[in-house]
Amino acid sequence: MRIVSTFLSLMFLMFIFAEFVLGAEVSINAQLISPNQNSVITRHPQIIIKYPSDVTPIISFDSLRFIVNNVDYTNYMRIDLNTPEAVLFFYSSKPLNLGVNKIVVRGKLINDDTFENVFTINVNPRLSKEVAYYLDLLNKTSSNVKKSTYYYNLGVYYEKNGYMLDAIGYYNEAYKADNTNKEAKEAYERLISLFPNKALKLLNITLDVSIINVNVLSSNNIYIFRCIVENYRDRKLEFNLNNFLISTRNSYYQPIKNPYEYLRNLVKKNILTIDDFAISNYLLSKDVYYFEYPDIFVVDSYQQLKVDLMFHFSEKPKNLLFQFFKPLEVNGRKKELPVYFKLPFTL
Repeated sequence: MRIVSTFLSLMFLMFIFAEFVLGAEVSINAQLISPNQNSVITRHPQIIIKYPSDVTPIISFDSLRFIVNNVDYTNYMRIDLNTPEAVLFFYSSKPLNLGVNKIVVRGKLINDDTFENVFTINVNPRLSKEVAYYLDLLNKTSSNVKKSTYYYNLGVYYEKNGYMLDAIGYYNEAYKADNTNKEAKEAYERLISLFPNKALKLLNITLDVSIINVNVLSSNNIYIFRCIVENYRDRKLEFNLNNFLISTRNSYYQPIKNPYEYLRNLVKKNILTIDDFAISNYLLSKDVYYFEYPDIFVVDSYQQLKVDLMFHFSEKPKNLLFQFFKPLEVNGRKKELPVYFKLPFTL
């Protein structure tokens, strides 16, 4: 009897330990703001999740994980703390699956209690009669010329309805089906340049780049680019800040190595006003930026890395080319090869 009592006491103590030391799972309310309906025709919806003001102060935002269909997309998530409610934004160049998609946000409170919010989004392009019509035509034809026309028409439909990433995809498919389709080529190049988020995969490495607009900085020709590097090779990838470059019509620019110190120096040189500096610091503090740069970035095999880069242009840029030089191993030595990512942007 004494052994049983001792065992029960130990079990109780373990339970108390789990509850108060490891933390318990609690329920936290969250609202899916966008999309505002369960079913959508786009595979690239902007996902916005809002946490109410009464729980925002107790959430440990560094702990948040954003999971889409069991894949961790935390690096693609942005957090806005400019209002009493915490707002999570997710808008990626990676498409959702057709059918039901499971969105999970996991995190901790400041007392180490854990929470999880689950949402579902159903992607069904055939909810649009026009999309369904062209999809049926695509299934019935073997002509590449006709396929190109149908893909192009789908691109036009999605662009008119504001779904730019879907439109870009269909314009690209139209040009691949028939490389004489000049309208598809021009539409693709126009949209891919204007869109603030784009990705390119080359030699088993994916580079995803998006512009983060901080108005007080962009008015001074200072822009932030968020880069996510995904390594799908069987060996690690290494690079540094010198691997990034932006070219405009007249000049080349490399990332600022110490953004906060750089902004302070602009104030001293009377290039940036004290008010603009204070506002920019406040806005930058409201989001999580990755401005700490090691000498060498290392991305292990089948892993990803996020880094934010700040560029200061000498004049208001319009068309620019974001470039990432891909380091490879040649005969056991690292060497910069003339193979690199090129992503055009129009500001």
